[in-house]
This record gives sequence, structure tokens and C-alpha cells, in this order.
Amino acid sequence: ILGISRNDAEVFNYGRIYGAGLKFAATLLRQFNPGLSEKETMEVASKLYANTKGTKTNRKTIYKRPFWRGGTESFVFNKLEEFAEQERPRTPVLGAGITEALMGRFIGKGGYLTSRINWAIQSSGVDYLHLLIVSMDFLVRRYNIDARLAITVHDEIRYLVKDEDRYRAALALQVANVWTRAMFAQQAGINDLPQSCAYFSAVDIDHVLRKEV
Repeated sequence: ILGISRNDAEVFNYGRIYGAGLKFAATLLRQFNPGLSEKETMEVASKLYANTKGTKTNRKTIYKRPFWRGGTESFVFNKLEEFAEQERPRTPVLGAGITEALMGRFIGKGGYLTSRINWAIQSSGVDYLHLLIVSMDFLVRRYNIDARLAITVHDEIRYLVKDEDRYRAALALQVANVWTRAMFAQQAGINDLPQSCAYFSAVDIDHVLRKEV
């Protein structure tokens, strides 16, 4: 839709998911593509939001609150907003609670929605990481794998492993991921785990710490 590289598009994706509006998208697009006029920028950004997020609809006969429809990801945005607007939001898997400052009774209707949505996504990410670490800890102890957690960086988790245990540790990571994904899916009401997300796309094995092996 935007005609830009995958890396640049990633910035837009995060912006959309965390609640950034059309103005943010248009400003960002001009940075990546200075040749576009202001009018063209707004048209492309509007097309992006209409195709993915959809359009906001306020039909109380269908649903009690305004909702997104017509986009490929409307369902996701509706779920995120519904989740964030609970009186006492908790993460769906481990039930971690939001800070009191952002609870419904202390803020106006629709207030700090982007912060609440951001909290829902980031805190669920933390739940995922904690479940993965605990699952790995169990497997490492149960099968006497000589490994220890070294560091976690955003969506990466790294272990220091004795050379002869490297393949068992890689397999343990895949098993731990299946368990964690299964719990997330089940809590979201999906009882069959899609194979496309059941396993890590790759577990890299290296002898030094670097970004790419």
C-alpha cells in the first residue's frame, strides 16, 4: 500500500497498533518519501488505514460502542479497544492488572486509550516471556540440559549452553514455545493451535554473542 521497504513499514505497523492516528502516518510517510505532496501523502495514509484498520462506525443497533469495520485488521483493533476499556483491565493470560492511575473510574470515557492499548500489548508480551522462561527452566531441570538464561532483548531470548547440549536446548526452546503459544491461544478461545505460530521460525546456535549468526 505504501510502496516503502519492509523496515520502514514496520514503523507504521507499530504506530497503527499502538493507536497513532492518520496525521502521524502522513508525517512519517513524508519522511520516508519526500517526493510526495501533502495531498498525496494524506491519500496514501488514508488508504492504509481504511484497508487495514477500517472505518469507525457508531451504530448502537449493532454494538453498544463505536467500532472499526471493513479493514483486514478491524477485529484486532476492536478487541484491543474492548480489552483496554474494561473497568479493571487484566492481561488475558496471567491476569496482570493495569496501574490504578489508568483504571476506568479515575479517567474519563475513552481517556488515555492509546496508553491502555499499549499496556495490554506490552504486558501480554511480558506474560509470554515469563511463561517461556518458566517452561525452559522446567525442561532444563527435567532433562539435565547444561544451560542458563543469558539475556532477553525485546522479542529475542538467549541462553548460554554447553556445546554438547546445544541441540537439546534448541529443541527445548521449541517445546517451551509450543506450550506458551498453546496457553495464549486457549485463553483467547482458540482450542486448536495454528501450526504457523506453534514454533519459532528459527533457533540460532552460535559461539559468540551477535545479532545474526
